[in-house]
Formats: sequence, C-alpha cells, structure tokens
Amino acid sequence: METISIKQITHKHIFCNIFGLAQSWNGANKPKGWSFLGSPRPYNGFMYIIDGTVRFSYPNGESETFKSGDLLYIPKGCEYQTEFYSRPDEIADMLVQFTIRDFDGKEYCFSDKVVLLLENTPERIAKDFWAIRNYSANVIKPYLQITKTFYGLLEKIQAQLIMDESSDKGKSVIAPAIMYLDFHVGDSISVAELAKMCLLSETAFRKSFKAYTGMSPAKYRTALKIQKAQNMLQSSTELSVAEVAESLGFYDISHFHKTFTAYVGVTPDKFRKKN
Repeated sequence: METISIKQITHKHIFCNIFGLAQSWNGANKPKGWSFLGSPRPYNGFMYIIDGTVRFSYPNGESETFKSGDLLYIPKGCEYQTEFYSRPDEIADMLVQFTIRDFDGKEYCFSDKVVLLLENTPERIAKDFWAIRNYSANVIKPYLQITKTFYGLLEKIQAQLIMDESSDKGKSVIAPAIMYLDFHVGDSISVAELAKMCLLSETAFRKSFKAYTGMSPAKYRTALKIQKAQNMLQSSTELSVAEVAESLGFYDISHFHKTFTAYVGVTPDKFRKKN
C-alpha cells in the first residue's frame, strides 16, 4: 500500500466504501473500546473525538492518548487497541471509514500509523462528520450525498492543514485567499479582491502567492477547477458535462473542453467514459 499526503490527492485517487457512524462507549469509570490487535483494521478512517479521551495501544507496547476536539487519521492495516474514557450516554466520537484506490485497483493510505491531524477541530469540519453519519444511517443510503459531503470534508481538512502549515512557516498571510479559492472555486473574483482579503497590495500578494503555491492565482484557480471537475465527472453520472462546467464557473462549454483537455490530456466525455 502506497502512502500519500492529503495534499497530494489527485484525480487518479478514488474514495469508496464511505460510511459514517457515531460511537458511544459509556466509559466514565471503566474504559471501553475495541481491539484490532492480530486483526488489522480493514478501512482507513477519520476519527473526530467529541467527548472524553481515547488511548491507543500498539503491539510494540507504545501508546498515546488523544482528547476531545482532536481529529485523527487511522490507516487501513493498522493494529491497535483503544480505551475510551467518556461520559455515560454521550457520543464519544464520530468515525468516517473509507478506502482509497486508483483506476488499477492499487490502494493508498495517508500514513502508516495513527496521526493527529487537527486539534480544536473547526465546526465546519465537525458538521460534515454529522452529515455523513446521518446519510449513512438511512435505510436507502444516498450514495451521491455521502460522496459529495466526504469530498467536501477532504477539502476542508486539506485547507485547514494548509492554513496551519502556512502559519508555521510564516506564510499565513495568503491563507484567507487559499481558503476562499478552495471553497468558492466557481466564483468570479479578481486578484485585487483576493489581495485585499490578505491585507496586501496586489503586487505583494502575487509574489507571496507564487512563492507559496508555485503558481499564479489564475493558474491555481484553474488547476483547482479541473481537479474538482474530474471528481464530479467520476462521482456523478447525473450531471451533464455542461452542468459540471457551469457549476465551476466556465463561461462556455467550449472553453471548459479546451481547458480540461489541456490539463488532463483527454476530453471530459472521454475521461468520464474511461473512469
């Protein structure tokens, strides 16, 4: 299984077997949990801890403890035992399970061990956990809604990691623009307006943006649109190519076809048929 970072997700990575659930352990006085020791975990998972703490113990004798508000990534194939300490009758954590593969069936993970992704997880991310859990609990599972919400969750986690990382490196100045572009990819916004969000002159903004992303704001937005277009073409057959183009802010179908083909190497129709 190959390891990639969340920020390295591309059109070739397919997320499937997505399922969300809430877990209550009632372990206030006595810890409760489960064990994957000797039986490796069958799925990747994001765990959002809502109440109490959870301790992970590994076969080598090491252990680590996480607290309320933490967002964890747990890789497929990991062996561990958990002990939850939470209040009775309270939901201790939300878990979203999934697998990652490519078109050839090769599987991927984000790490080879349990990783703390975020502390004090933002409310906008927590809401996606609840939404995926609620969709998953339906008798007739709305797969499109689950998939759409899951990709939104990935985008928000990715954006938060970028913002945290840029802050660590002293480059948080452009984080507002990055966040805006990630969540409003179809909007028409000028570079001047993006610069204003970051309290920079347009010249300083362009320089800082390229230093951080390796490309101009226009190219970054176009690359982001094409990435989202590929996700939409793969995950939903209900949307026509024209509807995908319109939702991403392309001014006509011809422009979308030309741009998509230049980035991907095939037309949107051929890409959808192949995938």
